Amino acid sequence: GTFRLFDYKSNRAPQRGMALQLPVYVRCTEQQLDGYRGKSWRVEDAAYLAIGDERLHVPLSSRKLQSELAKGDTRVVEALDAIDSGIYPPRPADSRLCSFCPYPTVCRKDYV
Repeated sequence: GTFRLFDYKSNRAPQRGMALQLPVYVRCTEQQLDGYRGKSWRVEDAAYLAIGDERLHVPLSSRKLQSELAKGDTRVVEALDAIDSGIYPPRPADSRLCSFCPYPTVCRKDYV
């Protein structure tokens, strides 16, 4: 009735407070497994396995996994609500990423 979910990263793990991918994967997996073999499934561990990070195993939360997942749920809903309202300006987590972006001609960063 439990599972562990790992997301492989070729470089570093994303910052916990900004990462959405792993919490979304966990929720999707919970929904997909619901009722499988007549059980209610819950995540026991969720972590990034970051090949380029000296830590390698970067857990979503060291203590309160469910709390981190709830925060991820909130961030996803906020992002979807903003997109639905037409509010989705470019906001890279690291502004240095803009120098490598392949879409500078269509980016609306001058409005931010």
